[in-house]
Amino acid sequence: MAQARRFGMGVDNFMRANGNRIRDVAATIAPLLAPENPALAAGVATIGQGAASYGQLRDALDRAG
Repeated sequence: MAQARRFGMGVDNFMRANGNRIRDVAATIAPLLAPENPALAAGVATIGQGAASYGQLRDALDRAG
């Protein structure tokens, strides 16, 4: 159980630190993928936005609590 907790904390820290970078990379890659595979481009863009939103939400929750 402790190992899973440490892994989860590591993922949380990674997403909080790199969420905006992931979004920026996804925003750069998605238009390049769109002509060949629009569904993949939409998925990449969605994952990038979700990563950035996760970091912003966690920061807001830390400030509130």
